[in-house]
Amino acid sequence: MADDTLKLFLLGKPKIVVHGRSHPDLLAKAQALLFYLAVEPEAHSRAALAALLWSEMPEEKARGNLRTAVSRLKPQFGPYLHITRSALALTNKKVWVDAAEFERGLSAAALPERRAALDLYRGDLLADLQLRDAPAFEEWLLVARVRLRQMALDGLEQLAHDTWAQGDTAQALADFRRLLTLDSYREGAHRGVMRLLADMGDRAGALAQFAQCRQILAADLAIEPAPSTMRLYEEIRQGDHMANLHSPASNLPSATTSFHGRSAELIQIAEALGDPGCRLLTLTGLGGVGKTRLALAAAHRLQQNQADWFPDGVFWVGLTAVSTPAAIITTIADALGFQFSGPAEGQTQLFNYLRQKRLLLVLDNLEQLVEAAPLFSDLLQAAPDVKLLATSREKLNLYEEWRLPLAGLPYPEVSAANFGEYEAVQLLAQRARRVDLGFDWQAQADDAAALCRLLEGLPLGLELAAAWVHVFSLAEIAVAIGRSQAELAVSWQNTPARHHSLAAALAYSWQMLTPPEQTALARLAVFRQGFTAAAAQAVAGAGATPRLLAGLVEKSLVRRGEHGRFDLHEQVRQFAWDKLGANQPETLTGHMRYFAGYLAARETAVTGLEQSQFLQAINREGENVRLAWETAVQQQDVHALSQMAGTLFHFYSKHGRQREGFAVFGAAVTMLQAGTLTPEAERLLAACLIWQGRCGELIHQGFAEPERLLQSGLALARQHELPVEMAQGLMGLGLLALIQNRPAESETCFQESLAVCQQANIPWTAANVLQLSAWLRTSQGEAARAREMALQASALQQATGDVNGEAAALNTLGKVESDLGNHEQAEAAYARAWALCRQTGHRVGQAQALTGLFGACMRQGKVETAVAHAQASLQLNRDAGNRLGEAIACHNLGYAWAAQHDHRQAADYYRQALAIYEALGGNEARMENTRRHLAESLQAAAASSD
Repeated sequence: MADDTLKLFLLGKPKIVVHGRSHPDLLAKAQALLFYLAVEPEAHSRAALAALLWSEMPEEKARGNLRTAVSRLKPQFGPYLHITRSALALTNKKVWVDAAEFERGLSAAALPERRAALDLYRGDLLADLQLRDAPAFEEWLLVARVRLRQMALDGLEQLAHDTWAQGDTAQALADFRRLLTLDSYREGAHRGVMRLLADMGDRAGALAQFAQCRQILAADLAIEPAPSTMRLYEEIRQGDHMANLHSPASNLPSATTSFHGRSAELIQIAEALGDPGCRLLTLTGLGGVGKTRLALAAAHRLQQNQADWFPDGVFWVGLTAVSTPAAIITTIADALGFQFSGPAEGQTQLFNYLRQKRLLLVLDNLEQLVEAAPLFSDLLQAAPDVKLLATSREKLNLYEEWRLPLAGLPYPEVSAANFGEYEAVQLLAQRARRVDLGFDWQAQADDAAALCRLLEGLPLGLELAAAWVHVFSLAEIAVAIGRSQAELAVSWQNTPARHHSLAAALAYSWQMLTPPEQTALARLAVFRQGFTAAAAQAVAGAGATPRLLAGLVEKSLVRRGEHGRFDLHEQVRQFAWDKLGANQPETLTGHMRYFAGYLAARETAVTGLEQSQFLQAINREGENVRLAWETAVQQQDVHALSQMAGTLFHFYSKHGRQREGFAVFGAAVTMLQAGTLTPEAERLLAACLIWQGRCGELIHQGFAEPERLLQSGLALARQHELPVEMAQGLMGLGLLALIQNRPAESETCFQESLAVCQQANIPWTAANVLQLSAWLRTSQGEAARAREMALQASALQQATGDVNGEAAALNTLGKVESDLGNHEQAEAAYARAWALCRQTGHRVGQAQALTGLFGACMRQGKVETAVAHAQASLQLNRDAGNRLGEAIACHNLGYAWAAQHDHRQAADYYRQALAIYEALGGNEARMENTRRHLAESLQAAAASSD
């Protein structure tokens, strides 16, 4: 049986398919009428359609021509048309329109859906269609073409960046090139191609792309490329294949729905952030007023249209579930892709990283962090070229703050003929058509205006109301919400009146849910930072099926996000959580048990071949994991904590978040030591003491506290025969002894740890112990034995799939080869280490490898290559906020320029190194060495000028 769906392909040259066969061309006006009804799916009055297509004719004749056109359509398309005496529309049954699917797909969060939508864009809307005797239609078509074309361009650029961020560089390159076929003037796409080609090692291709961009702009627009494009060109031209170009400068999430209105506010935001005096702009207003959605739309536009303002990127920082200053720092770092390393405070490291950046941070949902707001003043002071765009229900009360208060969307205060010009009415109609393509707001214009007034134009309220138009009329919805408002005025006397309209819309939506939907939604409110469908079903019960989730999405109560995740608007979440009432503790327990099992199932994987993928997945669940751990500590659930502890240690250590880990494990230790210890609790205490001690190795000025924790944990681990914890505890104690120059003690600990690893088959710990043992042997002058151990460590790390661990082992091997005088072998080891760290985006590891390469090349007389390595190391250390590494790189550059007899340049770099050492403190030996070299360079420079 032939498919009886009417399919209209309108993007590109139009095509009509009905009953599976292409339909022959219609007469121009009949065809235009059909296509117009497909693109504008609401009902249209006959008078309006006649004026659209025959605007230069008398009204009566125009109406007659419309009747003729309709009569030509009815034989083939009658079943798909809704025809009355006064209006026409396409039905929403058995009609498929590529333009509608295109718009719907672009609003999705998932990459495959957006890619499929963009594949529908074959060209401009109704390409080649012209009606020269219908100027009103031609004007409409021009506006619609521009709108859809802009959606395609913006959507394709965002898709390219998102694909790039997921590591699919070949597809991202193809996406950017497709974008340039549609708009050859789009410099962001040219830069994307340049970065990707340089990252893939095709430096010549990257430079050729710049030349093409420059030629197009000069020939067609008589302009030069933007400064950001010129800077990128210079970076690639002056650098070598080690240019740090591995990722685009943005993490902006895709919008889950199309953005509507707020054109004036978008202009105000751009103007404010373009003002040099504005460093912090806060969008304030009630929950549900659209602050987040406006901030996201503004961020996307700034990234696309004002990229020169923020050459280092525009980044989204979601803070809804964050409640402490320390968590603010780690959340910002995660958004930037910044990894902590070394003993310095996380805030210090992050601020050092931002110090030389020109970027925009979009901080969403700050209302619960107002007391921590001074942190943002400190950030702005430390990073003079960083700007902040924030959203909050209340002002932050900072001196630097500029504010843009938001009210609801404009709505008609009284009956008016121009209802359709108000943004609130437009949003209501747009969202209503998502659930009912045949929705005709004009037939209910007075009721639409009344509902917008009742909801005070609040976007969230309008979306909630629009979700029910396929069941009730606007008048019925307005009456029900009004009734809820009256009830709230009585029962919630302590609630400010300005909150009642949204609360009433939420209460109405809640009442319209089935009991299973209510139960599921209330339990879903336990999640922080979103959730997957599997997590929803596990925590909210078997009733939380994908079908039920889809229903809650359709009702605007649940939002579909990226990576197959869902979340709730914070106002919806708080409302639903309150509804859960006495069942909150039970739901928290279910949430805790799910994430305890989630982490337990990944304990082995986070040290295996696919560890990067699993660590990223755990990072997406960061706030859920934190809540699960806190719940387990509060409920003293030893089993759940035992399931989570090992995976969490690897997560914190591999992300450089030892300070957070120290606090997390410390909370469990305190709880356990305050109670009665069962054997299971003692085993957990052993693990938490050791994990806390390992985390404390890098964050304490002294070593007494980490040693005490490790010794206490090791004693319990020996007692209960816990091999993993024993091996880690011994390795930690050996490292502390190595740092404090107690080699005999260090060797004893390493040997025992290695024996435990071999007996219990723990290769990932064995690899780390071998690497540390190699350093120990080097310090004792046993270079040959050290080389053997470093090679064993590298092979083990490669076998377990720990890429950064393998790179660390290779850096150690490079040091050993240099000590042996094997400078070519050292260079090869360092180069491999650099390549591995670059693969994972580990900046500090890259910088360490480049420092090693500098030394290896200098020893071989390859001074120019050494300088290139040192310059790349300097930039990477600056990008990573690693001040000590920055000072070492500056010193190395001074040494290299002195070797080339450019003593003035050498002195300049030595001064920079010395200034950093003095600011850091505690580097007396390095400072003295740099002062000596500086004096020698100044003396040589003076002698050469005489």
